[in-house]
Amino acid sequence: MAESENDPIEIFRERTLGYARLIMRLRRACLCLVWLRANTPVDSRVIPVEVFLAAYDALIISYASCFAKSTEGLPKLEAKHVFKNKPELLEIHERAKLTRDSLVAHNGKNMAVVADVRVLPKDDFLKVEFCTRLTLPSRNELSDLDQVIKHTYEHIDKKIKDFGKILQNDIGKKVEISDSLGEVS
Repeated sequence: MAESENDPIEIFRERTLGYARLIMRLRRACLCLVWLRANTPVDSRVIPVEVFLAAYDALIISYASCFAKSTEGLPKLEAKHVFKNKPELLEIHERAKLTRDSLVAHNGKNMAVVADVRVLPKDDFLKVEFCTRLTLPSRNELSDLDQVIKHTYEHIDKKIKDFGKILQNDIGKKVEISDSLGEVS
């Protein structure tokens, strides 16, 4: 048995590393959310609507990936535990998960985009028009997502701090844990 397998500090590090990576995914979702709120589309010639949809897609994927199976060894959060006794947040989470599933993960159908091809017969030719209607998330939807992202962050942060208490007991020293969002470098 390797010495590090019994080292409480290494055990703590290994347990919390995956959660720290999930925090980074939530951080990315927060950055997308902040950008979406700050850049409400008024004139699509300034910032194309597709850019807003890309930011929204990134927000949903980053958030929902915390609850997905991982090949990277990341912990998979269980919504029933994260949102225990919070049915209103669980409902918002389920909507986000449904959006993720329909948006990217499975069939690639984006519910926010409706495309159509119109063929209009004219006297001596056919006129073909490509039409796309894009629906952006509402401010209420963004506020709802903000709530579940913050709650999920708090859940992960508590788990990390609980692991810190275990480490503190194991080594007999005070363990100080910084804000798990950390600093961008």
